[in-house]
Formats: sequence, structure tokens, C-alpha cells
Amino acid sequence: MGEEEAVTVDQSSGKGKDSLLRRNRRSSSPLPTPTQLSSKVLTLPTVLTLGRVAAVPILVATFYIDCWWGRTATTSIFIAAAITDWLDGYIARKMRLGSAFGAFLDPVADKLMVAATLILLCTKPMDAIMLGPVPWLVTVPSIAIIGREITMSAVREWAASQNGKLSEV
Repeated sequence: MGEEEAVTVDQSSGKGKDSLLRRNRRSSSPLPTPTQLSSKVLTLPTVLTLGRVAAVPILVATFYIDCWWGRTATTSIFIAAAITDWLDGYIARKMRLGSAFGAFLDPVADKLMVAATLILLCTKPMDAIMLGPVPWLVTVPSIAIIGREITMSAVREWAASQNGKLSEV
């Protein structure tokens, strides 16, 4: 969901800051450089991201409310999460409020929201017009999407742990 997704910062060793700087040089997107990272933990973008994390249980609760406003509330929560994901990245870049904690939390919030939504959709099988109920129609793509997210997170973590060895290759 967010543009800050590729940023991983290990606060104890500072490895992620070097990786962040290299990404800024290669990429056209204006991610914050290490000198632009805020030392504050609770900046406005981080509060928006925490709001997305807090919205996940509410999304789950509204999904199981069996009336028209339950579906409307669930859809509205997901749309609001998408908007705040864009907004927190925009504010972090424009106001230079990016923080190491926010850079860590943003992709976590995105993955929580997307994974929860996909799992919820898998609990209600879809009716295909020609085939009738097809329980695997959402389940198989959901497994692929969640698996890809986990794999990419692992690859990013591994790449950050290599501390510049990958840039030589």
C-alpha cells in the first residue's frame, strides 16, 4: 500500500540507514535520507499508521455484522486505511517527519490490513455465475498474495542484513 514499504531501519546498528541512503540514490521517489529522519517517535504520520493498525480489529468486527451498514462500514474502513496510507507517506515526505519507527511500522500496518481483508474474504465463498459456489476462487489468490508479502519481507530483511554486500554485486 505505501511507498515507505521498502525502508527497514535497525535502530541498534543503524544498518537500515545506509540501505535507505542507497535506495534514495537509485530511486526517483523521494524517501527520507538519514539526515531527514525525525528523532521523534510519535509524529503525525506514525499516528496515522498506528490508526491503521488499530482499525484492523474494527474491520474484522464490522465484516461479520450481517446488514447493509456492516458491509458499508467494512468498505469505508478499508478505503480510509488506503487514504491514510497515502497521506502518512505524503506528510512524512513534505514535512520531513519520517522516523525509523514509522518506516518500520508502515509496511507492517499495510500487511496486517491486507492479510486480514484477504482472510475475511476467504471465509465467505463466492458464487460464480456459471459454476455455483467456488470456495477456492478467493482462497488460492489470497494464499499467493500473502505468501508473496512474507517472502518479500524476508528478502528485504536479508538484504538489509548484508550491509552493502549486495550493492557490490
